[in-house]
Amino acid sequence: MQTNAHVLFVDDDRHLTRTMQDFLNHEGFNVTTAGHAEAALKALDTCKPDIIILDISMPGMGGIGFLKQISNEDGSMKYPVLVLTARAAMNDFFHTLAVDGFLPKPCSEIDILRMINQILNKRKVKTNKSRTVLIGEDDPRILTDLLQSFETAGYHPHCAKSGSEILEQAVSILPDVIIIKEIFPGMNGSSVSGLLKSIPKTENIPIIIHDETRSRGPAPMHKAEKYLFAADFSDLLHAVIQLIPPTEPA
Repeated sequence: MQTNAHVLFVDDDRHLTRTMQDFLNHEGFNVTTAGHAEAALKALDTCKPDIIILDISMPGMGGIGFLKQISNEDGSMKYPVLVLTARAAMNDFFHTLAVDGFLPKPCSEIDILRMINQILNKRKVKTNKSRTVLIGEDDPRILTDLLQSFETAGYHPHCAKSGSEILEQAVSILPDVIIIKEIFPGMNGSSVSGLLKSIPKTENIPIIIHDETRSRGPAPMHKAEKYLFAADFSDLLHAVIQLIPPTEPA
């Protein structure tokens, strides 16, 4: 449980706001609420939240206008932001918003808590200078072995089990390197890589694609730093070490 972290919850749905305030207070968070973007900006005059949970569709300035107000000159956000949106397709947002995570509405209290902890843990990991690896793998046995291999080597691994989940996780945790299998549920690794390289927030993250269905031949069109054929655990670990050593230099 995260304790003492300060959440600014911005949403014009009063019932949801009250429910989430009670729930997050019970989970140990300090919560400030705002019913619209203008009130949220005023709240920032007196509070410095560890994370902002933001509804996009609100009257007045709205969520997009609020994000512009808390953006740095380079487009990054002054605070970690988790966006709540009723849009079914979130890919449009990935190209325009440098936020830490997205959740579609309606979403559960547990989903929001999971994303809050994920975003805050990412910041803690970065502070501790651990290298994060996002692993795209849908085979539970292989995933378990990969997670263990990278943890043993001194990395902080995260996992995703589909192409869309890789996109969500990559924007949320901003890993130091991403490993994707080419044949993957939802969309193949090359397609995921292309999308990630087109997103300003993730375009510079090194990507390794591996294809266990082929042992040689030309790689498909891709935008990854490495494309490995029939890669085993040691090959993937070696490729990651070449791109990103396990720890940052002191």
